[in-house]
Amino acid sequence: MKRLLALGLAAVIAAPAGAQEDLVSASRMIDMPVIDATGKTIGRIVNFAMDPDHQRFDAAVVEAPGLGEAAPSHLVIPWQDITLTADHIRVPVGDSDAQTYAPFQPDPVIAADERPDSQLGWRLSNLVGNYAVLRGGVGYGEVQDVLVDVGTGALSTLVVQPAGRFGTGEPAAYPFVAEAWTPETGTYALPHTADEIAGAPE
Repeated sequence: MKRLLALGLAAVIAAPAGAQEDLVSASRMIDMPVIDATGKTIGRIVNFAMDPDHQRFDAAVVEAPGLGEAAPSHLVIPWQDITLTADHIRVPVGDSDAQTYAPFQPDPVIAADERPDSQLGWRLSNLVGNYAVLRGGVGYGEVQDVLVDVGTGALSTLVVQPAGRFGTGEPAAYPFVAEAWTPETGTYALPHTADEIAGAPE
């Protein structure tokens, strides 16, 4: 079991060319400013929609008050259309085409409270902050972050902060597996027993 601290966006961008993976902390992208095609700040990132079949981020959800009253309050921008920088995210959106990125209604990302549990969207906010459990339902810790491939949006690594008897002060990293997560409850099931975790090398 490897241990690591969640990578920040600046560290990812500064990584040397040819690195095995360019990974970014999904949690650190939340609340980042969003800049439109004209260079104007239109809002901030509030969530990410996830595609479980391909185990990747499908789109960024942007709260966009800067587009004006006639524009939708939220935009859903496909992952391939966003550009990450060290301190903001650029999107190819202007006042005239904002409706192109308006979410469908009812939208599983924006209007999750209006939908039955079985139809809840796969959202970053429904994963981070929820529980990671071991085999047998043994509580292990809190999901702290997900590391994402910058180029493809692929979900690479789950970062968990162990708690209770497993607490070490450092987060632990595991390969992200979509089938291990139950969006209806938010619980992520790791394929390890308590004895395996307790006996793992630091």
